[in-house]
Amino acid sequence: MYAELMLDCDEATPKNKEIALKKFRDWYCDGSEVRHNKKSFSSLTNLDIENHFLVDFGYAEPLSAIRNLHARVRSLGVKVFVHFIN
Repeated sequence: MYAELMLDCDEATPKNKEIALKKFRDWYCDGSEVRHNKKSFSSLTNLDIENHFLVDFGYAEPLSAIRNLHARVRSLGVKVFVHFIN
């Protein structure tokens, strides 16, 4: 399953924007870590537009992964918009 993720940082301060982008990278690293009996993400592509990413969830559960991402960045004033691509 592929999804285009857009991080809307309009309401975030510049410092919080940096922190949110770091948390996004950490979120992807946690999801793409390969371990026994763990379904991991397949790939991440930075798109041409700032803060737009294409994520291949592989066999991971996309909804729980997006909930996890939202929980990491919402307190920083960042919104996550998702466009699923089939």
